[in-house]
Amino acid sequence: MKIKPHLKEELKKYLSERVKKEEQKIKVFSAGKLNDDDKTLIKKKLKAFDWQDVDYFVDPSLLAGVVVKKGSKMIDLSLKGTLSNLKKIVYESD
Repeated sequence: MKIKPHLKEELKKYLSERVKKEEQKIKVFSAGKLNDDDKTLIKKKLKAFDWQDVDYFVDPSLLAGVVVKKGSKMIDLSLKGTLSNLKKIVYESD
């Protein structure tokens, strides 16, 4: 089955816009639910991001702390990430 060229172009345009919008969105993952004070503190500490479009998620596997993602950028301030980095350092030192 062939897709009509104009529909194909519209679909490409729609998907491109969705990807671009998704890359601009900030996703904050935390070990527990964040209150307004926590959200404000994170925004103050990470001023480089544009905080207009933010989604907050709870991820208990983080143990503590937060992970902030925007597009391909990620800032991992979680206990899980810290322990993972420590594990790499310990194994590399042998």
